[in-house]
Amino acid sequence: MGYRSQVTLALKPKAAALFSTVRARGGELAALLDDGMYEDHGEGHESYEWHGVKWYDTYPCVGAIEAFMNRLDEEEMDDEYRFVRLGEDTDHNEVRGYGFEIGISRTNESVSY
Repeated sequence: MGYRSQVTLALKPKAAALFSTVRARGGELAALLDDGMYEDHGEGHESYEWHGVKWYDTYPCVGAIEAFMNRLDEEEMDDEYRFVRLGEDTDHNEVRGYGFEIGISRTNESVSY
């Protein structure tokens, strides 16, 4: 079955334009993007969201997105995106970029009998 995560990638216009070249490569990345939810927020802003995804950087499709974010960081464009990954374990989370105020909030649900 494997470890699964909830993942959000939000892009501002400059990052979205660069990501379009990554998307154009197709292949396994296209399948990952098709499996997620895409939203056009207007004025060049867009976001992608996946629920229950196996987010391992050894997967080529995930590695392509990780490489894209690394490129943004190297080019000092970390204010052009926000990446949030919420893992199954309460302490297994990842946040990258500063372009949006997207964070993590976990709540405990109690079970009553």
